[in-house]
Amino acid sequence: MTEPRLTMSRAFALAAPADEASLSKLRSTAGIASVRAGAGMRRIEVCFDLRCLDGTEVERTLRLAGLPLSDGFFARLSRRWSAFREKNLRDQSKIEHRCCSKWSEDG
Repeated sequence: MTEPRLTMSRAFALAAPADEASLSKLRSTAGIASVRAGAGMRRIEVCFDLRCLDGTEVERTLRLAGLPLSDGFFARLSRRWSAFREKNLRDQSKIEHRCCSKWSEDG
């Protein structure tokens, strides 16, 4: 049985306006479901599967596609906070939850 997708959506502020070639290169990356540009092509929203990629990998993919990220204080703070939340979500998705009314066979 395949595991369900763990979809995450993040907005990234860019240092320079995005071009269509870079966006199409980003859309063709495995694990990225959708890419939407807004705010004068200087902000993009990326929807990705957290089981395949995490935010830092998406950031690296953005840079490789020719989309430099904004280096402003709030942009950096937002990326760090999102990375923290994604790590928690990813870790929690790996936990096998057990109901307290179920008894294990070994005691």
